[in-house]
Amino acid sequence: MEECGNELPIVVVQNKIDLANQAKVTDNQINDVVQELGLKFFKASVKENVMVEDIFDYLASECFKVGKI
Repeated sequence: MEECGNELPIVVVQNKIDLANQAKVTDNQINDVVQELGLKFFKASVKENVMVEDIFDYLASECFKVGKI
């Protein structure tokens, strides 16, 4: 994605994994979309602080790679 003339990293995040049994989208549907778009996929729970820091670390490291930070 380009924002203000800069290429920005994008990820797909499935939040509320503690409620995964109530998800309206299947894992196969998610995998199809992230593969089609070439994006990285994370499952997270903000409530339980699962993968939150990893997501931000990944995005920050991608920004450093392209020299945007």
